[in-house]
Amino acid sequence: MGPARHRMALLTWMVVYPLITGLLALLEPIIIGLVLPLRTLVLTAILVPTMVYLAMPFATARLSRWIAWGPAPIRGPRPSGRSCRYVRSIPSEHGRKPHPRAGMSCGPVA
Repeated sequence: MGPARHRMALLTWMVVYPLITGLLALLEPIIIGLVLPLRTLVLTAILVPTMVYLAMPFATARLSRWIAWGPAPIRGPRPSGRSCRYVRSIPSEHGRKPHPRAGMSCGPVA
């Protein structure tokens, strides 16, 4: 499953906003006398490569599980007439331990 678009949009905004704010504060004394199109050109010439090669790879690597997290798998009757459920663990005298057949457990429909 690919990344959720709304999460990628939020992540991009979370990376772009502080970068733009920092660059504007850092470059303000240098670009203050330039006309707006030239200020924008200088800002984007620094911002875009920073985003593509540094910031977004770093952020997506750190938040990859959150980005790819999706809805739970569909459970219930299958076209084959069997009902499936996900088995994670079973209780024991020492707490919970992995089920010997962890994963999908299918059986006849009751």
